[in-house]
Amino acid sequence: KIGVKMILPNLDSKERRELILEDVVNPLLFYQGEQTSELFEKDALRVIPNNVTHTPEKNVFGITGPNDNGKSTFIKTVSLVQLMGQSGMPIPAKSAIISVVDGNYTHFVSQDDLMGGRGLFSNEMDKVEEINRKATPYSLVLLDEPTRGTDNKSGTTETLELIKKFGMLGC
Repeated sequence: KIGVKMILPNLDSKERRELILEDVVNPLLFYQGEQTSELFEKDALRVIPNNVTHTPEKNVFGITGPNDNGKSTFIKTVSLVQLMGQSGMPIPAKSAIISVVDGNYTHFVSQDDLMGGRGLFSNEMDKVEEINRKATPYSLVLLDEPTRGTDNKSGTTETLELIKKFGMLGC
């Protein structure tokens, strides 16, 4: 009806550490009601399918772009499709190879905890450190603006340190 194929992904062992998706879209778009079909009109495609190639050699990605342009939706798509595919559910993609993961960890922007005397940056770092403690080389880790609660220079430095930590872990 809306021109997006649902497939069962090819599941692979966790040792392969691959997530390869072709023309994947966010599954939640199918649950938005009647207007969903308008998102996929042939001549006015407003939802752009994405490709993902995550392998042991290519496992860290920086996604940049203007606000409200789909970066967080993309990150949520990858996490949700991993969960659905690993659970044996069909996913909205042209093709997919999904290695089993032992953890699917996501981080999205935190809130201030004014009553607890904790600022945004402290909350962000606590959440990321918790992920770092739990993640293994066979985990999927997706961070969305993990250092938002600080200035650009400090945030860039902290983000690079996080990338190094997760890179050393191998996930």
